[in-house]
Amino acid sequence: MNCLKNGKNPYKLFFKIFGSIITVSLVIYSIFLYNSYLSIIRETDNLLDTVLKQKTKNITATLAHVEMDLDYMVEYVETKIKNNDTEFIKKIETNFFLFAKNHHHYQQLRYLSLDGKEIVRVDWINEQVVKKTDLQDKSSRYYYLEASKLQENEIYVSALDLNIEYGKIEEPYRPMIRFAEPVFVNGVKQGYVVVNYCAQTLLDSIKKSEKHLNNLLLNKEGYYLVGVDKNREFGFMFNKSENRFSNDYPNGWKKILEAKSNVLEFDNSYAHYIAYDPVSVISPNRSVTSDRYWYLIAYHTYAGIYNELYNIFKLNLIFIIPVLLIEIFISLILTRFKIKELEAQQCLLEHQEKIENLVNEQKELLSLFDIGDSTLFKWRDDKIWTVEYVSKNVEKMLGYTQEDFSNGSLAYQKCVYENDLARVANEVESAKENKVDYFTHEPYRVVTKSGELKWVVDYTVVKKDEDGKIDYFIGYISDITEMVNAQYELQHKLQDVIDTQNSIVILTDGKELKFVNKTLLDFFGYESLEAFREDYDCICERFIEQENFFHLGKVKEGEAHWIESLLNLSGRQRVVSMLNYSVEPHAFAVSINNFGEHEYIVNFIDITDSMVEKLELKKEASVDELTQLYNRIYFNKNISKILQMQQNHNMQTGIIFFDIDHFKRVNDTYGHDAGDKVLQQVASIVNKHTRLNDKVIRWGGEEFVIITEVDTKESLQNIAEHLRVEIQKSEFQDVGSVTCSFGCQMHNDTDDILETIKKADEKLYIAKESGRNKVII
Repeated sequence: MNCLKNGKNPYKLFFKIFGSIITVSLVIYSIFLYNSYLSIIRETDNLLDTVLKQKTKNITATLAHVEMDLDYMVEYVETKIKNNDTEFIKKIETNFFLFAKNHHHYQQLRYLSLDGKEIVRVDWINEQVVKKTDLQDKSSRYYYLEASKLQENEIYVSALDLNIEYGKIEEPYRPMIRFAEPVFVNGVKQGYVVVNYCAQTLLDSIKKSEKHLNNLLLNKEGYYLVGVDKNREFGFMFNKSENRFSNDYPNGWKKILEAKSNVLEFDNSYAHYIAYDPVSVISPNRSVTSDRYWYLIAYHTYAGIYNELYNIFKLNLIFIIPVLLIEIFISLILTRFKIKELEAQQCLLEHQEKIENLVNEQKELLSLFDIGDSTLFKWRDDKIWTVEYVSKNVEKMLGYTQEDFSNGSLAYQKCVYENDLARVANEVESAKENKVDYFTHEPYRVVTKSGELKWVVDYTVVKKDEDGKIDYFIGYISDITEMVNAQYELQHKLQDVIDTQNSIVILTDGKELKFVNKTLLDFFGYESLEAFREDYDCICERFIEQENFFHLGKVKEGEAHWIESLLNLSGRQRVVSMLNYSVEPHAFAVSINNFGEHEYIVNFIDITDSMVEKLELKKEASVDELTQLYNRIYFNKNISKILQMQQNHNMQTGIIFFDIDHFKRVNDTYGHDAGDKVLQQVASIVNKHTRLNDKVIRWGGEEFVIITEVDTKESLQNIAEHLRVEIQKSEFQDVGSVTCSFGCQMHNDTDDILETIKKADEKLYIAKESGRNKVII
């Protein structure tokens, strides 16, 4: 642009004439185009909703048809079994084969036994009934495991994935949904009918578009089941986490999960979506087992919408262009002589503005920090981080003024909380060693003038001279105390959620416990996670080393930690055994879910009742057959663990040694059967009046030992005295009354436990010598 001397505005007349006319014209035409745009959007909304309704209706109809077919096959099998048909297997084979022949979308039809073995399999891909010698054991397949949980009239429906044959994804790819239903005859489960439904036709119908629309189908993890690019479909089958909608359009996926409306925008597209459970709508009054969830998306690109709007615009050009040309021509005639004068004025104004901007640029930048939330620090690379400059808003953050830093009386290092200072200093030294130009501190705490602790995040720029030597550091520091407090609150909420679980639930990185629920603390007998951490870093340290269970000795070379080892095992092999606070073994099935990039939520489900033999809990091994009390075998195997558990509870161990007075006289007078009944009744009384943590052991004959947690010697004596009185006042069949003598001894952790029991036995001897039916401590 040329620069002339006159500073008047030469366009004033031009805009007065041309601007007035064109403004009115543009306003009218803009209203017209805007209404046209709204009309297109309304039509698109209606069309998108119509498409979604039609697609979901088609899906529901298809799955309902599969349900009817499955019911027919189950009813056929039930009829043949109920009629005791001697050739029912051959007839099932024939029926299944003819059914598959008339319904090609069923690729495989199976009838499984209760233990998961194939009785009948029709493979329509090869158009054959599979020979008996080629039938397989499917007891480890997930669809059998899920089907085995079903009750009468319930259905299991699998996820939609690609068919796998012999451990590999079948080619060409075959999208598959597996349906299973149990066969019941007279209320007794006989087996399971399983069909593999090929969903390719269903997916093709979803992909088929109306007009200029496109459709997507996503599973609940955001992977494409139907996508624009066929090569990116079913990414979860190929461990390609990047091939999913949630990765391509995270904001759109977030909006879908929030479910605040059915409208979203992604990749310059306008879309409607619907969250759809593909099986819950099949039979609303019938129990259907499924956790599947799909998201069906119909979308129209904004480019298509704008193209329709552009077509409307083109139709109106025949009227717009002549009017516009006339307006321009008249305006140019009136303003042509003033253009150069306006250019000169504009040039002068631009140069003046540039000069003013250069002068004020530094002041404006610094003033932003004075009024903003982030505080600017400029500090030297010395031992105490001397501050050369700090923005005024430091007073808002720390309570100190600019003068407190500028006069040299206060260095930044003094503001960093002493427990965090070493880490912050290490991060500075690491940045210097790595010769970076910019780095971010992990959040740390600062101390305000009033002594308050605040959490901050610190973005630091390293300023260097021409030789690469550090001149100074510039830190941009923001207060994140509220955010950190919110995170702590979230952690407490997480704790409240997992505390409601009956099973043991932990959050861990495989090496250190981050969260545990109350069930874990109750099981191991701890008051808090901190108390547990004083003894153990990881729950895996409590795994019992036993061949039938997973333990740390089974972690293979190359596996990062025990969680990775469990993930590499099948579901049935993910079983561990641990001792509770009473030193009793329990068995747990382990399930693992990702919580973050390197964190896992691990659930330990108690399955002790189904693992009795593997836990070696047979009564003949550790329980006295007559009294049902623990025996000497149990004592020898578990005493060290019992003592350690009592130490963990910060309690002392007390030993009570007692026997039945004149027991030989009972056997001689009333017979050994009566003597056995006395032993049983004494054991019952002691069990009733001792605590859950106490261990009652039949030491031999009529002698018993109690191992108990106590805080003082007086407490131990009170326990024994209470038992003595309860036994004395009890009525014994045939015998009448019975008394017992007690010897008590506190255990010193440095002594051998057998030595303590011997001392208690000596006290028992004193009780007998001094008249029996006494407690000596």
